[in-house]
Amino acid sequence: TKEHSGIVASLNIGLQKCTAEYIARFDADDISYPHRFSTQLRYLEENLDCMAVASSAIHIDENDKPLGTVITPKPLDQADPTWIPGREPYLLQPFLMIRRSSLNAVNGYRLCEVAEDSDLFWRLNEIGKIVNTTDILGAYRLNPSSISSKSIINGRRMAYCSQLVSIS
Repeated sequence: TKEHSGIVASLNIGLQKCTAEYIARFDADDISYPHRFSTQLRYLEENLDCMAVASSAIHIDENDKPLGTVITPKPLDQADPTWIPGREPYLLQPFLMIRRSSLNAVNGYRLCEVAEDSDLFWRLNEIGKIVNTTDILGAYRLNPSSISSKSIINGRRMAYCSQLVSIS
């Protein structure tokens, strides 16, 4: 246990305690399908040059009802920090599996307010291969009480912070 100090501190403490070769990220309000871990693990074991893999997911509401839309991240080779807004190397964070050695190589997560995931992906993208698959391996919850949904100001702040990490 630890005193509340934010997601970045919690993630990094968890990483320090972890001894597994692979780490699968997951958010408590989302749903991973039963075959997610085996599918991603197989991909990483068959593609030794790949540091991390993420998947697509369906959208669900706060009551687990499918909304009929799918998150399919853009191809990572289109990432470009010179665009405004930056075309980030976006991986769906709750559906990410990564080699622990890759996280260690970039020193884990950095405190970037609400853009710790974008910051991690930019740093990983600089040192090796990361992949988004089109496999739908879970359900991503759109919740009206989430940080990004609570106000347009929060959404703009998140976009601003993501842009800052792309140019850093």
